[in-house]
Amino acid sequence: ELGGEKRACEANHAPQAKKILKRIRVEFSNADLWVQRSEDDEAHVVFPEGMEDDYATGEEDGMTVIRERCVKSEMDASRIRDQFMSIRSLEDMRSALHSLGSMIQKHVKTGHVTIKVPESFLEAMQIHVTNGDVRIEGIACPELGMTTTNGDLHALLAGESHCVSFHSTNGDISIRGNMGKVSTSTVNGDVDLEGSIRQAEMTSVSGDLRMAIENAGAVNASLKTTSGAFTKNFSI
Repeated sequence: ELGGEKRACEANHAPQAKKILKRIRVEFSNADLWVQRSEDDEAHVVFPEGMEDDYATGEEDGMTVIRERCVKSEMDASRIRDQFMSIRSLEDMRSALHSLGSMIQKHVKTGHVTIKVPESFLEAMQIHVTNGDVRIEGIACPELGMTTTNGDLHALLAGESHCVSFHSTNGDISIRGNMGKVSTSTVNGDVDLEGSIRQAEMTSVSGDLRMAIENAGAVNASLKTTSGAFTKNFSI
């Protein structure tokens, strides 16, 4: 047990974990994602208690993939549809409504998935979340890409990330660290960049853009917002 959650997927040996979890892609909905530094030399994936079977892991195109099981959701919907089609009594109606409520509750955002990796483990990470926040703390990753349809994206990076790309339809974006090239965009939300940055592109349709950069002598920056304000701070 870990913080009230069950350790559902865990690499047992550090050398194996390093081989498997060098490149990661995450795809799921209705849950937050935390990416943190591991307390040991092994990599771990921790799912909310009781939801271990809702996720699957595998290998695709040289990346470890962690995604939500869509088949299970489709089976639940089909079963509930059959229940409503076969209602013959008030008890049948109550049972069908109970099943529908359980399925809706299952797809309401609850808890969070946590990925823990040792320092300097990752070569690349791609994260795609629908209806969920993403928070990265103390992780070094040369190539980092994150997208969310409805949620905030926050990253406190360790080491240098050569290429960072964060995109949100509805949510704020906040990145702090040492970055080579960073690209951010949001339709509705603020964008906040802070750290050593060589090239930055920030875009928001409705939201403020803030940039606080160290070593400003070598910065190439583009900031665009339709409805919002700019704040730029440079220090050498």
